[in-house]
Amino acid sequence: MKPIIPLILVAAYSSVAIHAYRISGKVTDGYTNVGLPYSTIKAISKTDSVLAVAQSGAEGEFCIESDMKPDSVAVECAGYIGSILSVDSLASLKEVVIRLEPYSSVELEGITVSASTVTTKGNVQTFIITDQMRRNTINAMDLINKLPGFIVDPISESVSAGSATDIKIIVDGQEVSQSYYRSINPARIKSMEFIRNSSGRYSQYPAILNIVLKKGYEGIDINLNGRYFQFLSGVPTDNETLSANLASSYRRWNYFISGEFTRGTSTSNTGSDLDIFGKTTVTRPMSPVDDPDKDGNRRKWLGNAGVSVRLTPRQTLTAQFLYDHADNHTRESSQSIISGESGITDIDSRYETNNYVAGISYRNSVSKRFSLSADVTYNWYDIRQWQDIRKGGDYGMTSVDGDKDYMNGYAEAYFKLNKSLSLNVSYEYTHRNYNTVNNHGSAVAYMENRHRPVVDFRFSHGSFSGNVGVSYLDILARNDETSSHQQTFLPRVNLHWEPMRNLALSVEYYSSTFYPNLDRLSAQRWLVSDRVWQSGNPGLEASTMNYLETRLKLWRNFTLTYMFRHSSNDVATSFALSDTAEPSIVGSYINTRFIHQYAGLLFSKELSGEVDIDVNTNCQWYSRKTDGTVNHGRTFYFDVSANWNIFKSDYILSANLFLRDDRMPLPQGVEKTHWETCFLSCSKMFLNNRLKVNVGVNLPLHLLPHVDRTSIITPDFRYERSEDFWKGTSWKALVNIQYVFSKGRTPRKSGSMTFESEKD
Repeated sequence: MKPIIPLILVAAYSSVAIHAYRISGKVTDGYTNVGLPYSTIKAISKTDSVLAVAQSGAEGEFCIESDMKPDSVAVECAGYIGSILSVDSLASLKEVVIRLEPYSSVELEGITVSASTVTTKGNVQTFIITDQMRRNTINAMDLINKLPGFIVDPISESVSAGSATDIKIIVDGQEVSQSYYRSINPARIKSMEFIRNSSGRYSQYPAILNIVLKKGYEGIDINLNGRYFQFLSGVPTDNETLSANLASSYRRWNYFISGEFTRGTSTSNTGSDLDIFGKTTVTRPMSPVDDPDKDGNRRKWLGNAGVSVRLTPRQTLTAQFLYDHADNHTRESSQSIISGESGITDIDSRYETNNYVAGISYRNSVSKRFSLSADVTYNWYDIRQWQDIRKGGDYGMTSVDGDKDYMNGYAEAYFKLNKSLSLNVSYEYTHRNYNTVNNHGSAVAYMENRHRPVVDFRFSHGSFSGNVGVSYLDILARNDETSSHQQTFLPRVNLHWEPMRNLALSVEYYSSTFYPNLDRLSAQRWLVSDRVWQSGNPGLEASTMNYLETRLKLWRNFTLTYMFRHSSNDVATSFALSDTAEPSIVGSYINTRFIHQYAGLLFSKELSGEVDIDVNTNCQWYSRKTDGTVNHGRTFYFDVSANWNIFKSDYILSANLFLRDDRMPLPQGVEKTHWETCFLSCSKMFLNNRLKVNVGVNLPLHLLPHVDRTSIITPDFRYERSEDFWKGTSWKALVNIQYVFSKGRTPRKSGSMTFESEKD
């Protein structure tokens, strides 16, 4: 049967009277002409805002009124294809009936429409942002926290959804800093796209969230934000963030500038035992709780500015520049007992970095069936780090200067071949050049060139949709001693089947690549504690992870997930005896075989329009094989978030409980880490929704051990390390104040600024 396009049919059945912002009519089945009760009718403005919402009666009749003149009317009904009507076209009609076609009779382009404003097409899940969702929000993070199944960590503001954790957030398809998307006015956000297993530019990320802004507006936005976080028990530490963002948009030109300053302190208590068999023993007792042996402070300045110009209605050119400077200073004083003799070791470590990024991007929507985009980014990064070591009357100093020269070019073409099939073709070139030299004159150089063409087909047929693609990765790498040339094909498959509203099945296979940064490639050694060193590995390879994931969604509230991950060159830390004069060990990075399995449950529910609950729980299993030795591990994970809009007032009460217990396999042992957060907060809007104040506190529940432990056992030595970072076992307070001034709505444009973080 031929696909039937949803039609708006005119019949002499019922009249639509359009008065001043009032629309009435009837919704019927496209085949039986029977009225459709409980249909959702929305009045939409020119800015895509939802002005009013109404529901059809028992016979399908409806009447919707709005204080502002709507531009269009959207009609939705469960089991039927939604339709959008122009208000101007309705005004010219005397009698009209809106007839909706059922799903079974229409071949959709993989889109499932429901009254919840959530649509799915292949590996892309789109959330339409309504005015109801924008209520009591002041930035994009508030909106993300309202998306079903999404949880925003109240302290770190990282985003998770099921198996996807620490989700990469982009804006209009462009990579941006966290300070930028935190500053976006919710009134400017049209929709959000959750993309798993992305092809093309962001294929290295298992999942991304794309914030889509409204187009074509003029105005100015100013956003000021202050955030203060304080440990209230143990040794007090604090973290502060101050940011200011300004965007100005005109008919053709868009300008923006932003700045951010962050400062923080940290403390920890550390203990360790090292036994190099037959040579020496080193014992470092755990320091008292109120007297930590390690403290540090860090600062970071960031500035970003850019301009975007619309060359033609379909062409846009954007250029921007980013600079950030960071410094970190750590002091450590510990008592160690080496072969029965006690001594004090003082370690003073510091690094300073400068990061310069310049980028230009071009977008051309040639037609509805063809579009082009291109991006070029240049990144220069330099670092200086040094370490002073004092032990008794001995003194030693090590310093390293390093730099990275990075360039990335990307081009993509989109072709819509027909109603059910589209094609994406892209090509990416990346050049990296790393150099380090220490105060003794020892130098390390590393160069890499990557070429990655990608072909990706998207298809849809009825309730079935997906995409199939392949990328070809060509890597030429060279350091001071060796060179290598690797060529790999990386397939990518996404299949989505949604036969009915309360049932959906997704199956995905894809690969992602993680690149070693400057620290991991440097051969310089740094002292961790007495007789324990850490260094990089110039011969370290990039890690490619292969994923197979399946998700079953039931009753719109439950999602069951199983994932299998495998890598033959995953990066892990391995220890060995050092070649120094005194007996010691050194940890370095190596490539290993790694298997990871995940089984999880995601639950999301909105209660009475005032309370929404999200629960994410899972179990994970690991296996790591190194030189014939296999070590196993596991993770228990529980994350629940609840938000209560108290009696639909301006107050929102939020609660988050997060528990994670890890037993991660290492090449020679195991690392046990624990995370615990119980956070309560209350927020309130002031000054006509321009000012938001959020106050929260973390409650220590002591449900999990508070000390992280690492155990390494080899034929030559045994090493155990314990460290308490006060992650979840102390009282903490958070105050976050944000002020927004907006005159009009502006779609702050952002060109591509893809660059890499070099400090872990």
